[in-house]
Amino acid sequence: MQSLDTTAESDQGHPDRPLATLLVGLAVCPGLARAIMLVIAPESIPASLLNWVLLSEYTVLVIILMRARRSLASLHMDRPSLALLSLAGLILALLSPTTIPGALQAVAFLALGLCLLWLARGYHASSGGGRLPTVSLLIIGALAGLAMAVFFSIVRVWGMRDLETGDVPTLTQALQFIASAVPLQFARAASLEEALYRGVLWAWLKQRGVKEKWVLILQVVPFWIGHIAGQNEPFAFWVVIPAGGLLLGCLAWRLRSVSAPMIAHTIYNTFAYFAHLLVVGLYG
Repeated sequence: MQSLDTTAESDQGHPDRPLATLLVGLAVCPGLARAIMLVIAPESIPASLLNWVLLSEYTVLVIILMRARRSLASLHMDRPSLALLSLAGLILALLSPTTIPGALQAVAFLALGLCLLWLARGYHASSGGGRLPTVSLLIIGALAGLAMAVFFSIVRVWGMRDLETGDVPTLTQALQFIASAVPLQFARAASLEEALYRGVLWAWLKQRGVKEKWVLILQVVPFWIGHIAGQNEPFAFWVVIPAGGLLLGCLAWRLRSVSAPMIAHTIYNTFAYFAHLLVVGLYG
C-alpha cells in the first residue's frame, strides 16, 4: 500500500520521505503566509495576490492527494471528502476575479477540481477510512457545527458576560449573508484547512511515529497560527480557534473522514454570530 511518503517503497524504507516533507511544508506555508500578510498590512494586500496564495495551497494539496491516491484513507480522505474538495475548486473558479490573471486562476482551480473528482470516482471503500454513508457524514457535520456555535456562544455570554450584538440584521439581511457566506467559508477556509490540518498533516505526523492523541494536539498549532490575524478578537483567538481545532480533529479522528469537519467548520463560521444573538436573547 502506498503512503503519504512514497509511491514506490524500496528496501531503503521511504526514499521519498524528504519530498513528502517538502510537499507538506509547501501546503502549510501558503496559509501561514496569508495570515502573516493580513496581520502586517490587512488593507494593502491585493485580493489577486491572496488568490494566488490560495491557488498555490490548493495545487500542492492536490499533488499530495494524487501521490497518495492508493492510500487516501490514511489522510482521512474518502469519497465525500474528495467530492467536497472538488466542489471547492469549482466555487473558487467562480469566485476568481474577472481579469486575465483571474481567468487563469479560474482555469487552474477548475482543472484541479476535476483531478479531485477523478480521484473521487476511482475511490474504493474497501481501502478503509470512513465507512458511514455520505448523508450521515453531512448531517453529523452540520449538527456538530451548530453545536459548536451554540456552545462557544454560551461560554462567551455566561462566562465573559459579553452581551454585545451590534446591529441585529433583518431576516432578509440574514438570508443574504448566509447565501454569500456559506460558499465563501466552505471554499476559502473550511475545505482546505480541514484537508490540510486534519488530513495531510495528521497523516504526516502519524507516519513519523507520533501517537494520534499527540497528533490531535500538534495539528492545532499551525491551525492556530494560521488564524493569527484574528488576534484582535481575544475570545475567538484564545478560546474558539484552539478548542475548535481540537473538536474538529476529534471529529476527523473518530469518523476517519474530513468531510464532516469540513461541513462543521463551514456551519460554525457562518452561524456563530446568529448563535450569539440567540444566546444573548435567552440570557436577557
